[in-house]
Amino acid sequence: MIFKGKNFEFIFPRPTLIMGILNVTPDSFSDGGSFFDTDKAIQRALLMESEGAEIIDVGAESTRPGFKEVTPEEEWGRLCPIITELKRQIKIPLSVDTRHVEVAQLALKADADIINDVGLMRPEEKMFRLMAESGAGYIMMHSSPIPPENRAPQEIVSSYFGKTLSRCEKVGMNSHQIVLDPGIGFGKTVGQNLLLIRSLNHYTKWQRPVLLGASRKSFIRGFPGGALTPKDRLGGSLAAACFAVSLGVHILRVHNVKETLQAIRLTEWLEGKNELEPNL
Repeated sequence: MIFKGKNFEFIFPRPTLIMGILNVTPDSFSDGGSFFDTDKAIQRALLMESEGAEIIDVGAESTRPGFKEVTPEEEWGRLCPIITELKRQIKIPLSVDTRHVEVAQLALKADADIINDVGLMRPEEKMFRLMAESGAGYIMMHSSPIPPENRAPQEIVSSYFGKTLSRCEKVGMNSHQIVLDPGIGFGKTVGQNLLLIRSLNHYTKWQRPVLLGASRKSFIRGFPGGALTPKDRLGGSLAAACFAVSLGVHILRVHNVKETLQAIRLTEWLEGKNELEPNL
């Protein structure tokens, strides 16, 4: 199985990929404002690359519950200097987290490698056609609310993936461009989020890499430790990451690159999934 864009290629099976999160927003749920300054954002990306991230995912509009919408123009104004400088300095693929087709188009013109589509529920095919024409990587995230009473969210998400993959194919996208993300925290209850994580191996039937973005998400705060603030949810984030690895997830989107990498490489070694030998 291959995840491939114009300038990168990842071949699976292989050790789990780490995607480092870079929020250049003033109001992100986890680190709002911390990397709003361009220089700070660049240094953060370089640090995550040095810690072992193999993809950097940069976003300029918060998608937390109750987020304040920004126009595509404002979003691109935040992203443009970051993308320009990151493409000059980092050696790993750059992903752009957006729900606007216009922003995705500008990002691809600026040589971004992947579009992380957090607005996938739009009815039109513009984004799919753009991706088919560009040949860039594409993260297909389920971002639609699921009725709270639904006790089988994995069936809804999996069915959606099947239908949307078919739509992508019809407009000329190649399957090797696509990664699947069940969209933890996007319109789901705590119970549904937990069921979606427990069912990550359910989505591998589509023969595409599966991504989990559970880092610091609010479902963690209900567990012992009382982690009410996002930055205090590292323990739960690592637990979700290691469990996901045990189910065969391919990519983890995380805030804490160094800690996550240590945890999952040990998990993989204990499960016999890689040949990396620890330094004893």
